[in-house]
Amino acid sequence: MKPALLAEPTVLGAQAWRVTFDDTARQPGAPIIREPRPVTVNTQAVGIDATLSESPSGDDTGMSVVWLPAGDGVPASLEKSVERWVTEGSRESPVVRATIRTNRVVWTDRRALIYSPPDQSPDALDAVLRFTLMARDTAELEAQMRTVWASLKGHVPLSHAVTFRQRHLQAQVNQMTEAITRIRVSFLQLYSAIEQTDLTLSSASKRLCAELILQAALYDRLDVVEEPIQFALDHYELANTRLIDHKNAAHEYFFAAVITITLMFQTLIILLEQIIK
Repeated sequence: MKPALLAEPTVLGAQAWRVTFDDTARQPGAPIIREPRPVTVNTQAVGIDATLSESPSGDDTGMSVVWLPAGDGVPASLEKSVERWVTEGSRESPVVRATIRTNRVVWTDRRALIYSPPDQSPDALDAVLRFTLMARDTAELEAQMRTVWASLKGHVPLSHAVTFRQRHLQAQVNQMTEAITRIRVSFLQLYSAIEQTDLTLSSASKRLCAELILQAALYDRLDVVEEPIQFALDHYELANTRLIDHKNAAHEYFFAAVITITLMFQTLIILLEQIIK
């Protein structure tokens, strides 16, 4: 995946692009990122002054990228301005810095600065955009697990016994079972993505992306959530088993009671017939 708009950057000056990640391509032939999930990358060239003066939007899922040519051709004042712009772009996202040979990246989840030679900029952008999806999905996974913990604590009693009043929790347990399964799927997709096994990726892009992954501690963060995800899966499997067993037992008790009452009624009729005779 190499965005065409960065194929021939201006050698002597900075360039900026507005990047969006969509399910549908807005541009003919727009590149597609396959992992951790298929998305279409749409890029639009933007003036550097307009980019640096933009205000971050909490609802915006796109990002802005500034490219500066590596070397001494860019004024130091511009470099400082762009780095400050990147670090001020998101208060919630940490600043990730990565350097591989002549490529250097300063990244947050909404803004990124790429230093690279002009001929290496497509690979550098490819690495940054793929890493952006990985980092965002990792943060989303962590947020989802925090929500799961809150719900799971309320369902702890289902791990050992189920009462008649708790039978109404089946719908909640079903919902949480589906949610944690989706989280597990996202986890596996993320792990596959950070391994970068796609043979179509360039070596330069993979090296820079690997450094970004290392600096953002994505492996460690995924390792931290792996055991809780498995615990939640096991817990809701057990809760479902308890609820289903209780439901089946209730049905058995009901039918047994019906049979008993029927037999008693039949016996009573026989006794009454004998008394009448």
